[in-house]
Amino acid sequence: MRMALHWPGVWATGASHVHLDVTDRAQRAEAVAKASAPSGGLDILVNNAGIVNFGSIEEYSYEQWDHIINVNLNGVFNGIKAAIPALKASGNVSVVNISSIAGIRGYEALPGYTASKFGVTGLTKSAALDLAHYGIRVNSVHPGAVLTPMTEGLALTTSHVALNRVGRPEEIAELVLYLSGPESSFVTGAQFVIDGGETAGLAHHPVVGPED
Repeated sequence: MRMALHWPGVWATGASHVHLDVTDRAQRAEAVAKASAPSGGLDILVNNAGIVNFGSIEEYSYEQWDHIINVNLNGVFNGIKAAIPALKASGNVSVVNISSIAGIRGYEALPGYTASKFGVTGLTKSAALDLAHYGIRVNSVHPGAVLTPMTEGLALTTSHVALNRVGRPEEIAELVLYLSGPESSFVTGAQFVIDGGETAGLAHHPVVGPED
């Protein structure tokens, strides 16, 4: 399978990779050209680059907003736009956008992150409808708290998570692999939540206690 995986700032094809700034559209185009050159097409695109910053909207700066929207949302748009010609040349291909459970519900003191991830959710659905007639599937993955360099050093509370733990990167990768392969050939425009039950409801916090 011809394959180009875009993890944070890296496009890989076989044993080679191209480092890039996801906000730079010229670098995007160059990376697509290099990734698709051996076969003339591109089968898989994973948009996974992301950052997080914090602050109440009252104190949140314009610079914080512009930076996170540019990376988390514009970066996904840039990736899809740059890859469309190569994806069309392959046909029956998959785009996987990494959103977040912050792309389906709000979080205190995360206005930019939440807005950017909701944007990825909406962009995924719109792109899925626009590109379906080319055989290009587009889906989004919505992880909860996962042990990654981005979350390193953060106090990740799990008492409200049904499975009472954080996720592992390889668990997210397995879901991405499913969405990238033929097993998900009838899946597009969908949201896949992988959060240990965090968004299912109030885990470990019963609304009504036992009777005396």
